[in-house]
Amino acid sequence: MTLIFWAKPSNVALPSRQNPICKAYGAELCITMEPNGQLSYFHGSAGTNNSPYFGWGTAGIFESNIWVHVAIVRDNINRKMYLYKNGKLVNAATWPSAYDPSSSASYNFLIGAGYVNRFYGFIDDVRIYSTVFTQAKIQQQYAEGLKAHQNLAVK
Repeated sequence: MTLIFWAKPSNVALPSRQNPICKAYGAELCITMEPNGQLSYFHGSAGTNNSPYFGWGTAGIFESNIWVHVAIVRDNINRKMYLYKNGKLVNAATWPSAYDPSSSASYNFLIGAGYVNRFYGFIDDVRIYSTVFTQAKIQQQYAEGLKAHQNLAVK
């Protein structure tokens, strides 16, 4: 699975902990922007917003009022995660089988909301693919959206 999106948070610190994208942190996935700009990623086998879940974070992903391209690649076969910021690999992790993502059919896939505060800012071009993208494909996606997001303004 590959999840790609652009985000421009208004303020990473306020309100504390915001969800740009979420279904359930103990199921398919949930992304939380921490007050220090860290991206926290969660998935789990509970099938709901509960334990057990796998949590993984990377500092320095989000900055206030700056567009960022985020790509999360989850290889369910090999239990590997990859996080890309602006086309560059910034972190990788492996999770134990006890935390394999489960389905949570009773939860909606939310953009700009989740189990904590709603996301304040802009989210654009959310894409979910069932395939595991290579680094070259992530870089291509970033390059294709870069010009539009450098010049994007609200009028």
